[in-house]
Amino acid sequence: MSPHPESLIDGIATRLQRFPPPLLNLILGSMLSKARTFAQHVVPAVIKPLRVLWNEMIGFVYLVFGVIVSFRVWREHESGESPGMVAMGSGFAAILLYFGVTSFLRARKINRT
Repeated sequence: MSPHPESLIDGIATRLQRFPPPLLNLILGSMLSKARTFAQHVVPAVIKPLRVLWNEMIGFVYLVFGVIVSFRVWREHESGESPGMVAMGSGFAAILLYFGVTSFLRARKINRT
């Protein structure tokens, strides 16, 4: 049977009242300072690779869709589809390919900094 959250908090508060306030402030202040320092060093080191990975994954998805659309547009061009549809499909494929390439370049730039 687990204790109720209220009784757990009351128990912790009762134990903390044993310490004199200046000592308690010193202990908690030191712990918060160390936690803040830890977060300042570790969080950027974790976020940076995640951003690189995200940009690489999105770049891959855009490139795959761009290649698929490009082949589809090429088949429509070969079958004699209207030039407007081919031009619109080509523009869409170019945008997807552009987003894919720039996403990989952005990932490389993030990795270098």
